[in-house]
Amino acid sequence: MKTPAMKGSMFKHFGSFVQAEWGDELWEEVLETAELETAGPFLGPANYPEGDLLAIFGATLRKVDKPLPELLRSFGRHLVPQFTQDMPAALEGRSEIKEFLMSVDGFVHAEVQKLHPDAQPPKLVCEDVGRSELEIHYHSPRQFCHLLHGMLEGAAELFGSTAACEETACTHKGASHCTFHVTVSEGVAS
Repeated sequence: MKTPAMKGSMFKHFGSFVQAEWGDELWEEVLETAELETAGPFLGPANYPEGDLLAIFGATLRKVDKPLPELLRSFGRHLVPQFTQDMPAALEGRSEIKEFLMSVDGFVHAEVQKLHPDAQPPKLVCEDVGRSELEIHYHSPRQFCHLLHGMLEGAAELFGSTAACEETACTHKGASHCTFHVTVSEGVAS
């Protein structure tokens, strides 16, 4: 069975997150102590074993005082501005957080697939359930719902908004996929 792969950009962005939060020295310690299949630097467009990212998460957890859900949520908040720098077209013509969130799967993940046909992004199904409310259904074998939670908060910050996110179903609690009920207050993209 083929080992699932992650794009190098996830490794790069996690490294910048760790460096911003705890410094370059801790990041070097994480890389030295994580048991990785890969040797050398992680390059954005390349594929690396998903297990390497999980090993890096584990090595980071051993160095910092945060539980995994909190680490992933903080990383998710950090990722949004990084991804919008990598893909500025994701924001074009979108001035509201709800509009942006509704476009992620249809635009952002579709663009990722065009650039990297072998990428395995999660599937997000967004339902408009009210003027300022969404239901977001997250389908991914990686079960990184805490990362998505942070990304929802990071997207709200990017738009000068707030997003109250309640996870109403979770794969970690036996559900087939994760569901977030998101209530947003609109702002203007920065």
